[in-house]
Amino acid sequence: RDLLKIAVIERHRATGNVGVGFVRGFGLQRGAIASTVAHDNHNIVVVGADDSDMMAAARAVAETGGGQAV
Repeated sequence: RDLLKIAVIERHRATGNVGVGFVRGFGLQRGAIASTVAHDNHNIVVVGADDSDMMAAARAVAETGGGQAV
């Protein structure tokens, strides 16, 4: 059923804003991917099969100052 959670986490002004939704078409069955390559704002975008993997991927890009994590 290829339905995953997606979150966009604001990372520039420490507002704590997080947008959450659902996406299809990634084909991901476990794990998560995160990226700060997200025009126009370069916030953290993370997609995953479970919350703990999403958190780990988001933390990985945050700790390195940006980029991608799988």
